[in-house]
Amino acid sequence: MNRLGWFVGAGAVAAVVSLAMWALLGHRHAHAEDELHAWMHANLDLTPEQDASLHPLEEAFEEERRQMHAAIEEAGTKLGTALLKGDLQSPEAQTALDALESAQARLRRCTLEHFFAMRDHLDPEQSERLLTWVAKSIAPDGSHD
Repeated sequence: MNRLGWFVGAGAVAAVVSLAMWALLGHRHAHAEDELHAWMHANLDLTPEQDASLHPLEEAFEEERRQMHAAIEEAGTKLGTALLKGDLQSPEAQTALDALESAQARLRRCTLEHFFAMRDHLDPEQSERLLTWVAKSIAPDGSHD
């Protein structure tokens, strides 16, 4: 196999692996968000008033999250296309990788800010339980008690 063919093949494998990892991480994040909502209702004993006050926050966050996931998907697609050319160090690949990392970081920050905004609608005990859940969720093993 010639060198160009090898690079294109390696780039294709890298793109598939990259996009698969992005899909898996995106799925894990979406799963964690669903887990949070189920956990909140099962463990925080929200009052009807709290539930009502949290609802607009949830709707606004969901819209922002959808937009961020779209940006992540777009950046992932651009990165995959750039990697198919076989050069991770190309300006096109680096720009796409930077955009992907930036969008992922914005989503993580926005999600954490959302958790802290929700705390304003909880009593101190509920707030502490929520923070404990969030802290355990971002731990490497993702374990919850």
